[in-house]
Amino acid sequence: MMKIATLLCVMFGLLARRIRRRDCGNRTYDPQFQICCSGKVRTRIGSYTKCCRTIAYDHRTRICCSGVVKRKPGINTGRCCRYNVYNSQYALCCAGRVTMKPTKRSACCKYRAYDTDNFRCFKGKILPK
Repeated sequence: MMKIATLLCVMFGLLARRIRRRDCGNRTYDPQFQICCSGKVRTRIGSYTKCCRTIAYDHRTRICCSGVVKRKPGINTGRCCRYNVYNSQYALCCAGRVTMKPTKRSACCKYRAYDTDNFRCFKGKILPK
């Protein structure tokens, strides 16, 4: 015969697991091990899991650009430029195009990057200061 303490322990254990579960679309999931990505249950990839539409990914090494998971070029340097990934230490996203920085202090002027110490952008044209 099962002891009352054991029975209560089993019952509360099942209840605790049931309480921890959440809804995702028409399914339930355990948020400790799974994540809900746009109504789809996905397996967590450690504690750094994020969703990119219905795909689970590790945001330390990957980035979601317009719904597509891409590999980051480096730690804390990956940025999206539409569907493309670029290293923000060396490039800018100018009007949806990846453009190399001429210097550390650079900015965009329409589709082109320029040195902000020596130039300025006026009506889409790069002019000397």
